[in-house]
Amino acid sequence: MKYWRLMILVMGCIILQSTLVPFLKIINVHPDIVLMVIIAISVLLGFKMGTLFGFIAGLLLDISTGGTVGIYASVYTLIGFSSGLMEKKVFKDNFLLPLVFCFVGTFIKGFLEYILLRYSGISVSFISSFGVVVFPEAIYNAIMAPFVYYLIYRLPIFKYLRMYPYGII
Repeated sequence: MKYWRLMILVMGCIILQSTLVPFLKIINVHPDIVLMVIIAISVLLGFKMGTLFGFIAGLLLDISTGGTVGIYASVYTLIGFSSGLMEKKVFKDNFLLPLVFCFVGTFIKGFLEYILLRYSGISVSFISSFGVVVFPEAIYNAIMAPFVYYLIYRLPIFKYLRMYPYGII
C-alpha cells in the first residue's frame, strides 16, 4: 500500500497534462509529463510497476481526453513495461538516463499511436506526424525529463534506492 502516493502523483500529472501543459506549447508541441513520470517509475521500480502505472495512467488519460479509449492505455503500458525491463541494468543515480529513455520513449509512443490510429480507421500521415510532432516532442521531453526524474527520485518512497543502490542483500 505504499504506492498510493505514486498513484496520486500520476493522477496529478494527468490533470496537469489535460489542463495546464497545453499552455506550455513551443513550436506547436507540448511536453508529455505523464510519459516522463511513467518512465521514471518503471526505471526505479521495475517492469511490473511500470506496466501497472502505465496502464492506469493511460486509461485515465484516455478517459480524460475523450478520445478512443485504449490508445494511451496500450501505449503507456508497453512503454512502462519496456523501460521497466532496464531497471536492473542501469544506475538509478544517473540523471542523464531519463533524457535518453524519454527521447526513445517518445518515438516509441509516436510510432505506437500511429499504428493504433491507422488500425482504428483514422488517417494520419507518417512523415508529417513524425517530422512535425514526434521529433520536436522528443527533444522537449528529453530536455525536461531529468528534472522530472530528479523530483520523483527524491520522493520518500525511493529512499531505500538511495541508501542501497545495488539492492538489499
